[in-house]
Amino acid sequence: MGTGMTMVNIAMITIGIVECYRLKCAQKDCTNYGESSSLSIFWQVLQYTFVGASGVFMYLGQLEFFNAQAPNELKSSGSTLCMTSITLENHVSSLLVTMVMKISIEDHMSRWIPGNLNRDHLDKH
Repeated sequence: MGTGMTMVNIAMITIGIVECYRLKCAQKDCTNYGESSSLSIFWQVLQYTFVGASGVFMYLGQLEFFNAQAPNELKSSGSTLCMTSITLENHVSSLLVTMVMKISIEDHMSRWIPGNLNRDHLDKH
């Protein structure tokens, strides 16, 4: 699980570097907001590789922990509990993003996650 946490940190650093480069390309290439950037989608491959690998290490480690700690009669319950916790993580994350979006729209601010990232940057909020 420690390897998974390390890989998440590497992924976040990679995401930050790619986003800085994307912003520079968007400022240079996109004079109109309707235009798209010339930056290739393949710049995201490395960051998604790190995120995917970290998920494998984290979820397999978590599943192994649940299976190792549960008695033989409750192994399937441990696996179910592991998958339920992963599902809850995803739902809470989605709920938080939805709440922040609704709050930011009600205060007449620009949206937190705009429809066009070249028009409004997340780094300026």
